[in-house]
Amino acid sequence: MKRVIAVQMVLMITAVASTVFAQSAPPINENLKGLKPLIGKWATEITLEEDFPGVAQKGDKVSFVAIYKWTRNRNAITLTVNANVEDKVINVTNGLLAWDALNKKIVGLDAYIQGGMYLYEAQVHEDEILLVGHGATGDGAKMEQTVRYSDLSRNGITGQFINRKEGDKQLPDGEPFTLNRVKKKS
Repeated sequence: MKRVIAVQMVLMITAVASTVFAQSAPPINENLKGLKPLIGKWATEITLEEDFPGVAQKGDKVSFVAIYKWTRNRNAITLTVNANVEDKVINVTNGLLAWDALNKKIVGLDAYIQGGMYLYEAQVHEDEILLVGHGATGDGAKMEQTVRYSDLSRNGITGQFINRKEGDKQLPDGEPFTLNRVKKKS
């Protein structure tokens, strides 16, 4: 009988502890706290500045939805971006940002549906976040760019692609755009 009561007590304590720990999120990795303003679902619409042959044309309106989420253990951030022209998907990006303990910096990797990829360092400043990196387009051309997020308010963020280069060709900075927080449906 004592053994049954002891087992029941252990099970009850385990259940209570599991409930308490399940309800409280793990602490955020201290090195990633500066990226907290990005967490959430964001949307914007921009006008294409160049043709994407077979996909979209210069001047088309592109709708973007970006979702930055903490991983379960809050040691990294996942990114998903969907880009559509009307009902046609023209790009899907999946990414991950994490702390590089060896080099003491936040690093990220984005992979694009067209086969391209982008490696970058996230630099957190008082009034902006920069994603500075390089990679390759889907057809294998080298690319460099910086994504600048500024005006980091709770409901809107200004974004801009700057310092852009494809192959040996320097590209003009993109036009600033506003990411608007998508409110959760009740």
